[in-house]
Amino acid sequence: GISGGLALLWKKDLDISLNRFASNFIDANVHMPNYTWRFTGFYGHPDASKRKYSWDSLRQLSTQSRLPWLCIGDYNEVLSQNEFQGFGPQNNWQIMNFRQALMDSNLHDVGYEGFTYTWCHSRTYSKTIRARLDRACATQDFVDLFPDSKLKHVHSIFSDHLPLVFSFENFIKSSKTTNEVKKFKHFMVEAMWIKADDCENVI
Repeated sequence: GISGGLALLWKKDLDISLNRFASNFIDANVHMPNYTWRFTGFYGHPDASKRKYSWDSLRQLSTQSRLPWLCIGDYNEVLSQNEFQGFGPQNNWQIMNFRQALMDSNLHDVGYEGFTYTWCHSRTYSKTIRARLDRACATQDFVDLFPDSKLKHVHSIFSDHLPLVFSFENFIKSSKTTNEVKKFKHFMVEAMWIKADDCENVI
């Protein structure tokens, strides 16, 4: 009764317009003096068998606007085995489904500063499971608009999740040329793929 749910709060001097919301997201536009961009707070379903509905929801959100888009939240999934630490590896099909959902939505992980894992299941060392479930994803035009922005994983004492702090180093659109603006790399590889018998043929 006292846990769960999403909330979006902002200061009075910000011009925010709510687009739509559901049990797993809140979608809004942020109106600046010279431009408007889009923010979504997102929550992936905790049940892996039902996470498909979360990814479908993310794909649907991606079709609703062409504004520069920042989507932050607890996706309840990792993008690689390196983001998971526990009893054996994470299921590869879950990872690939998440990757595909981000690609279909034109979203890319923006990276982070701080401790890798944002969630911890148990404080007992022998039973500890850690994962990077919380992240910020953005479209390329958002990164072009805020090229100096960054995400920090902040230390937490009372929660099993680390708070995420996304900072905008420069609110003025950069004058950098296209070649100077950071671009995302789409391809990611898992070391375990190299052990597959047909790896060389596929390449």
